[in-house]
Amino acid sequence: WTFDLVTNFRTIEHVSRQYPAWKNVHGLAKTGGLFLHLVPEVGSWPGHCEFRYDARFFPALANLCAYDVLRHYRHEIDRDHRFVAAVLRKTASEFPPETEFRARVPIEGA
Repeated sequence: WTFDLVTNFRTIEHVSRQYPAWKNVHGLAKTGGLFLHLVPEVGSWPGHCEFRYDARFFPALANLCAYDVLRHYRHEIDRDHRFVAAVLRKTASEFPPETEFRARVPIEGA
């Protein structure tokens, strides 16, 4: 099954194997489908999770996977609680190999 909309609201940062997690998210959306992501920013949410992402993450992921970036932004609740968010459109069916993903997509904690 594939979907028109796949959401990731503060979940994937808890998954220890980042490559298969992001590959699975990719596989859940149909070509032309949307991803709505909200993940913790580097340097925030102390003690919350293993992985965090900075402002470069979604543009790098989009470039690597040929996603259209419809919206990319940062949200701050307070000094210790910040998010990076994106709305992306899937335009291709293939997800890149793990070596390429690791080399081109920055994830703190990986």
